[in-house]
Order: sequence, then C-alpha cells, then structure tokens
Amino acid sequence: AARFLPWLVFVFFLCFWQSLRSVFRRPLVVFVDKLCIAQHDPALKAKGIRGLSTFLDRSEELTILWSSRYFTRLWCVYELATFLRHGQAQQVKLFPVAMARVLLVIASSSVPARILDDFNYILGSSDIFAAVIQVAC
Repeated sequence: AARFLPWLVFVFFLCFWQSLRSVFRRPLVVFVDKLCIAQHDPALKAKGIRGLSTFLDRSEELTILWSSRYFTRLWCVYELATFLRHGQAQQVKLFPVAMARVLLVIASSSVPARILDDFNYILGSSDIFAAVIQVAC
C-alpha cells in the first residue's frame, strides 16, 4: 500500500492543487497572449494588443517561450519592450520552445519504465519481462 502512496498524492495534487493554493496565496493569473488576444479579427487583435501594456504594467514576471520566430512578430517585441520599460529585466524568464521537445521525450521514456516497475512489484516477479508476459497472458 505504501508503494502506491506517491501515485495517490500525485493524483490528489493534480486534481485539487488550485483549490489548495487559493487557501494560502492569492490566485495565480496567467495571460497567454496567443490565446487571450483574438487572432481571427484584425480589429479585435489590435484592441487586444493595445491592452497589453495595462496587463504588463501589473505583471511581476514575463515568461517568454522563445523560438526563432519570436522577434519577427511586432507584438512580441512590443510586449517585451513594454515590460522592460520599468527596469524589470531580472523578471524576464526565457524558455526555448525546442527544450519542450527534449523534456517531453525524457518524460515519456521514463513513464513506461515506472509502470513496468509497478507491475513487477504487484506480481512479485523478480524479472520485469516475466511480469509483462504474465500481464499480457
């Protein structure tokens, strides 16, 4: 039973983290420009871009998901310049989008091994491949 405790804790926090966090701290507000600014209508897009400065003036941190196209979009340059005008360079976090692929590969390769290890424990087999064969049959 103790072996499954980490899985239970994980599922609990996955489902209830936002509720628990709101008890101890103010709610975390995230603004994702690509999702929060209309992309389908040029007039709405312009209005959303004009409102960026208000949101950025109240922001504590700017996280940039950087790709080689980031600085080719004028609104991205505007976003960064607006945030930096108050001298908050230390609050800019830059994450290369390509790194997400690497992390996904690492995470996805470790999950099957963990599941097979749990089956090994459940079945009491010392050979992991024997456990997989027992489950498959």
